[in-house]
Amino acid sequence: MSACPQPRSARNRSNRRLVSIPYGGDDYQQLKAAIGIHLLDFELFSAPEHQSQALWCFELRDRAQPQVKLGDELQLNLIELPKADRLGSGTPALAAWVAFLEHWQEETRMSRITYAPVQQALEHIKNLSADDETRRLAFVRERALRDERSEIRAAREEGKLEGKLEGKLEGEVAVLARLLTRRFGPLSPETRLHLQDATTEQLERWADRILDAQCIDEVFAES
Repeated sequence: MSACPQPRSARNRSNRRLVSIPYGGDDYQQLKAAIGIHLLDFELFSAPEHQSQALWCFELRDRAQPQVKLGDELQLNLIELPKADRLGSGTPALAAWVAFLEHWQEETRMSRITYAPVQQALEHIKNLSADDETRRLAFVRERALRDERSEIRAAREEGKLEGKLEGKLEGEVAVLARLLTRRFGPLSPETRLHLQDATTEQLERWADRILDAQCIDEVFAES
């Protein structure tokens, strides 16, 4: 593989932590913020009594005295995206971001959003991939992954997981190889072998990097 600039650090879009680290001169007698934000592409709380809530904030409390809370500095926030989209949860800005994450590929839906940061994000995506075929393949891959996740859950319940996993892996390799070819040209035998030996987690991580990568080495970078 040819040399290329060092890849930028990948951002985990489904798990962000906002952490405030104390420095010299700070007040060490106060807790610093450590807030986790998780964006879920599924409904974690599916019970009927939970269907009217999509935004969840969990705080640390003492086990023996649950009325004692460890301040607002330590939080774990969960947003169930499908449910939040259905309910229109949160502020207008949050609702716009939820719609973006759930429907970014739907031009008619996105054209109705006037929130400037979301429009900037859409423009950035268009600039990253001006090729219609690449965008279409990326959309097809994402839809296929979601469908496969649902099928795998059903197969696990029926005791048929092994065959489903093999088929899923082969499908992901084929789609990723096509995306790489569209973006960077014909693949070397070494690259194709690298794809065949990859795990599902590796294939998903590489696919997420395709639009940002300046060369094929950035897609496969370890860090």
